[in-house]
Order: sequence, then C-alpha cells, then structure tokens
Amino acid sequence: MKISKIDLRGLGDLQHVYNWDIVFGGSSEAAGILGSVSDRLSLHCSTSVLPTRTQEFIEVEQHGHMIKRLGKTVYDGEISLTFIEDTSSLVTEAFRKIEELMWTSGSDGSGTQKTDADIRFTTTMTLYDSNDGRSQSYTLYDCRLNTFTPGGELSSENEIFRPEVTLSYDWFEWSK
Repeated sequence: MKISKIDLRGLGDLQHVYNWDIVFGGSSEAAGILGSVSDRLSLHCSTSVLPTRTQEFIEVEQHGHMIKRLGKTVYDGEISLTFIEDTSSLVTEAFRKIEELMWTSGSDGSGTQKTDADIRFTTTMTLYDSNDGRSQSYTLYDCRLNTFTPGGELSSENEIFRPEVTLSYDWFEWSK
C-alpha cells in the first residue's frame, strides 16, 4: 500500500522531545538531597536519554530446526542527563553532596562510604503532550550516581557550564 499525504493526516499529535520533566524521590539520604531541589533540578535539566531494555532469546536447535524462545530481559542500566548551571551552582552542589555521601573524604586522604541503601533513589521522567497532559512516564528504580562532570572549563569562550550526570539503575517501569 502506498501511503499518501491524506493517510499521514490520520496520525495523532506527535510526541515532542522538549515537553518533559524529571523528578527524584525515595526515602534514602541521597533521595533527600535530590528531592529537596527536585523541581529546580528539573528546570535545569536540558537533555536526557530514555531508559532501554533488551529482550534476549534462547535459541534451541532440535531435530534440524532452530527455534527461539523468550529468555531474560536485560536493562541497559544507565542514563545520561545534561544540565545547565547558573550562579546558584544548584546542580553542582546537589551532585557533589551525593558524591560526598558516597565517599566522605578524610583530611588524611582516607575516607568512609555509606551503605547502598543510603545512596539509592528513584528517578521519574514524564513526557507531556501538546496540551500539557501526561503522555508517558518512566520510573527508574534503585538509581545511583555513577559519574558527575562539572561540564565546563575556565576559558575566555562565550559558553556556560553544562554539568553531565550518569545514573545507573537496576530496572524501570513504563506507564501511559
């Protein structure tokens, strides 16, 4: 079937990539740090990838035939977020506090670390339609800060700081 312009008019409203927000939550110490500024972090967050998972299959060769059966689901386990920073240093302060929570440096170079339960949090990414109605949502569970990069260098360039954060997660749920 050849698709015409009239057929394309039958498509619903398209999902925009710019109308979304991100919320951090949970009951851990890290969730408390991020949750206290979650609405402002969402404002500062400029780009994100969406979480992915892959369905693996088991291949069975039997009597000269190859068949596939469902295997395990593997979550990608990482997402990257890019923020913009203003002079409040909100983004840097929040994620540096998480880093310090994960590894508290001593004055002699030694350090201590918190338990995994202290540093886990949830991350919910919600996409909205053109009328600001909720379109779809991803909730990532057991998130942990993997890397924080300040996102800029001191120079004479006309540029801003764009901190980058990589979060690891164990699994996610998608909802409509």
